Formats: sequence, C-alpha cells, structure tokens
Amino acid sequence: MEIGDKLQFQAPPPASAVSPVATIKTWGSVSTEMEVDVPATEAWKLYGTVDLKKVTAPKYLAKVEIVEGSYFKEKFTKVDNEKLVKETEETERGHLDYGFTLYRIRFECIPKTKDSCITRTTIEYTIKEEALDNIGKATITGSVNIMKDVAAYLIKQKNNCLIKS
Repeated sequence: MEIGDKLQFQAPPPASAVSPVATIKTWGSVSTEMEVDVPATEAWKLYGTVDLKKVTAPKYLAKVEIVEGSYFKEKFTKVDNEKLVKETEETERGHLDYGFTLYRIRFECIPKTKDSCITRTTIEYTIKEEALDNIGKATITGSVNIMKDVAAYLIKQKNNCLIKS
C-alpha cells in the first residue's frame, strides 16, 4: 500500500461534544497509515521518542537541534509505551497563528504480525469560524513525509541486520 492511498476524514462530533466557546465552530481530523515490514516495537523505538526528528530532519536540515522557540512550540501530551501511541499539541505559534485553537498530531504503531506493523498518523484540530479560510493548513503532508522517511530508515536497519524480526 502506498502512503496516501487510505486517507480518512472524520466528520465533526455532535454539537454537544464541541467546546462551548462560541467562536469554535469546526473540528476535524485526517489520518493516513502504511504497512512497514518491522515489528511494531521496533518502529516505536523511533516514533516514541524525540529520536524521530533525528531520523527525519537531516533530510531537510543541515543540523538538527531540538530547541524551544523556532516556528512553533509543541508539547508531548501522551506517550503510551504499552499502546504505542504518541501525541503532540502545538502550544505557541504555528497553526495557532492561523486561527486553530487545537492542533494535535498522533503517531501510532499497530502490530500486524510479529514481523510487521501499521504506522498511522492522525491530525486533529479545531479552528475558529472566522479562520475557516485557513483550514487548508491542516495538512497531513508533513506527517506522510515523516512516515516515509522512518519506514525507509527502519527497512534499511532491518536489511543491515540491526533490527531483529
């Protein structure tokens, strides 16, 4: 399966599930997944840590430093080493500058067989009604690139016998 073959868009929840703040009118999520021929626990060794950025960022940046401040700040809101789920939320700048009141990215490693897994990325967001023109900024493209880079890295490690299946 190719990345992007299975994009899922989720409808907004019922009005009773939306924040009572009147300016928040739209909620949504988008997700994609891909199969990777390594065990979920091996994929999680990257997805579950900040090492994920060390694998993906060198392709785009000459030097990788995890610092506060840059384009946006995010915080880890969930790291579940049993369910293999990690969530981050933007806390300053980034999508918040465009009227989003929540921008959450979730990475999951789902066991498929003992030697393979499904990696899934989901973006959840809320956006103010007056900022709906910016809804196109809620894109999964960056996460898809991360998934591709991590899959390639993991397969390379497996082929070099650094990952045991």
